[in-house]
Amino acid sequence: MSEKLRTTLNQGDKPGLPPAGGEISLEEIRDILQDDGYSANQRKAWLKEVLTELQDGKAKPRSRDREDLVEAVKDIIADHQEPPPISDDTL
Repeated sequence: MSEKLRTTLNQGDKPGLPPAGGEISLEEIRDILQDDGYSANQRKAWLKEVLTELQDGKAKPRSRDREDLVEAVKDIIADHQEPPPISDDTL
């Protein structure tokens, strides 16, 4: 994890998000995403960092195949994207 991101995440009373490298499980990822102590931007940045490190082989999945965990993280990111605006045009 970059030093800038780590510093940003460690601000405030709550400890920062865990470093993206090392071993991680889908359950740990879900726990962090459900924690109200982090902003949406912090969680999103951390999740993207985890995905990058999984794809680069720097992070190791604890209980799943790497490809399965990569796909699960991609699905989480896709699920949390803002939907496209609905047009007010109706014919």
